[in-house]
Amino acid sequence: MLNIKYTKTNEVVTTKDAAKILNLSVSSIRILANKGIIISWNTPGGHRRYEKNSLLNYKKNLQDKNIINEKICIKIISDENIPITEDLKDLIDVFDIEFWSSLPEAYLSFSSKAPDIIIFNMRIPLKDQIENILALDEYISNMNKKIAAICMGESINLAHNVRQKISGSTKLINEDLTNQWIKSFVLGISSAKFISK
Repeated sequence: MLNIKYTKTNEVVTTKDAAKILNLSVSSIRILANKGIIISWNTPGGHRRYEKNSLLNYKKNLQDKNIINEKICIKIISDENIPITEDLKDLIDVFDIEFWSSLPEAYLSFSSKAPDIIIFNMRIPLKDQIENILALDEYISNMNKKIAAICMGESINLAHNVRQKISGSTKLINEDLTNQWIKSFVLGISSAKFISK
């Protein structure tokens, strides 16, 4: 993060506005700033500000690098292996599958290529599961494209705490899924996407 003074030549925005510009979560914006990828600084009052041009340049660079790809994009956020890849190997021409074990890094990847399907499978404390699922659902709700999400959790309390707060795009599962269920879900979403084109 740069500690620079505000000048009239700098068009500055808040963290919340920066998140809207890049279509990322606030925590993802902070990660980009801490890595020096986008320009930010602290005001004398301790508030973080961002140079708008650096945000727009970052966004443009991502768009320039993004090759048009008609493959269905599946992003799997998991801290353990999911057998889905074995079942989908014969469909590799249709699916673009990415694995992420870090939530912040996964969210950052959404800015360069928004997924069609998200599979969330983090064996973390219930409180953290709820927080992350609600954040993921909010992200999906704010997207211009339709995204389907499967959220797996070990606790039966997960559905009780989250179900009334999430959109219809997010499917909550309280137990591990069978390979066939996951495959059927993915194929169903994929078919719907191609039909709607």
